[in-house]
Amino acid sequence: MADVVLPSRSRLSRVGVLVLALILLALSVQTGLGFTLARSAAALAYRIDPGNPEVAAAKANFLVMTSTSAAAVKQVEQVAREAVAGAPLAPLAVRNLGFAIQAAGRKREAVGLVDIAGKISRRDFLAHAWLLEERKREGRMADAVFQADLLMRQRTSNYTQVMPIMVGLLANRGTVAPLARALDGDPVWRSSFLDAMGWDASNLENKLALLGAIRQLGSPATNREIAPLFRRAWDKADPRMLRGHWDRLVTLPDGGRSGLLIDGGFEYPDIPPPFTWTLYPNQEVYAEIARRPDSGHALFASFEGTRDVEFAGQQLLLAPGRYQLTGTVMGQDRVMSGQFRWTLRCGRDGTTVQSIPLNPTLDRWTRFAATLTVPDSCLEQQLWLVAGPSDPAALASVLVDSLALRKL
Repeated sequence: MADVVLPSRSRLSRVGVLVLALILLALSVQTGLGFTLARSAAALAYRIDPGNPEVAAAKANFLVMTSTSAAAVKQVEQVAREAVAGAPLAPLAVRNLGFAIQAAGRKREAVGLVDIAGKISRRDFLAHAWLLEERKREGRMADAVFQADLLMRQRTSNYTQVMPIMVGLLANRGTVAPLARALDGDPVWRSSFLDAMGWDASNLENKLALLGAIRQLGSPATNREIAPLFRRAWDKADPRMLRGHWDRLVTLPDGGRSGLLIDGGFEYPDIPPPFTWTLYPNQEVYAEIARRPDSGHALFASFEGTRDVEFAGQQLLLAPGRYQLTGTVMGQDRVMSGQFRWTLRCGRDGTTVQSIPLNPTLDRWTRFAATLTVPDSCLEQQLWLVAGPSDPAALASVLVDSLALRKL
């Protein structure tokens, strides 16, 4: 069979080389075999139609990702210039020329070219990712936020790569204002970003400043969105500093405060920790916000009566002095007097300084009131609902509600 040679400028040849270019694009990002095939496809396409700017751009794209030697870098620039000469507004061609010139050591010229490529196309991931890192390096944080925003809007699959970089921008205080403006525009990535800020407590001061800034702009983060950051921050920050931010940033509904306690009526489970109730259920312990038999909600606590257990606790920052704790309790099983009790603990290690025994009545709400004394040395406190074992062990359950704490 005789060989058939396609004319280098025929329409059919251009279709063929564009197909080869697509093969290059698809395979070069997937497997090692793909790189091998892409190299041969790019070379073949370039031999068939060397004057085609799209083919030159495809070849330059492959060379940019694979070239390391000085001679190879020079070839990249040559091929990239051919692509730009044939298609000066093709973003791929302009971006690759910028990358090639950067590899040759001419950074300022490269920045200008990649910036042009980014302006031509908002969809070029490599151009905008490069510009994001460059703007971050230069300390141009507003521009860095702009590039990150573009990348996040391109597709949700970019979140994995871009989100950690975007959160990391908060290492620079100059990021707070432009990022707050971006979040105020309610971008599609907003909720995911606010959640990602809570992955750790790094750059905590700037993260809290960002939450304050978007609140001032009129688009505050929800309680659920800020909860991860406050949960992470508790062990890393000064508690009084953190409480000040918590008071400013958390949206408390009417009735959310019960004197000096938060949510003493157990009606608002989405209030962020640590200055509200944290429940501690496990395999043998039930601790949950349950619907009351009449109306509203209450804290339900139940266990098998075999050992000392903890159900729920709230962080407090009370001044030294005397306080009154009031509330209601109802037994749902026959509970020993004093088996359930409130304890006041001091410090991060939770040293118990006072216990208040409860005497619930089966299936009837009863009120209790007790005086708590916070010692001068107790600067941080926790209020816990706990219980001890019974003899013989038996199921024990109570409902607790209407808690309030006030200074005497």
